[in-house]
Amino acid sequence: MNKHQRTLYDTCRRLSADTSSEFYWKGQPRRGATHRAAYWSGRAGMPPPPGCGRESLTWACYRAGQDDRKADVRAGNAMPEWGLVGNYWQLPHPWSPKAA
Repeated sequence: MNKHQRTLYDTCRRLSADTSSEFYWKGQPRRGATHRAAYWSGRAGMPPPPGCGRESLTWACYRAGQDDRKADVRAGNAMPEWGLVGNYWQLPHPWSPKAA
């Protein structure tokens, strides 16, 4: 990773640990921007988003998500259940029947 990717990688890992950051909306993961979508795709174990080349900044976000997933698995934390909703992968919302 180059220095810009490393900076973004570290920033993604820091922001994902803070539920009041831009990576969350009302306590739920927020995917709305490319960097957040790449992070959460990596965290969910999904393939990288289109256009996410290894030299891009988006790749650094994706790798941060993958590494956070690995750290959670090593710590014995359960991963949230992701599901396909329309054309998007996302966590079930608290008000959805599946979350109840």
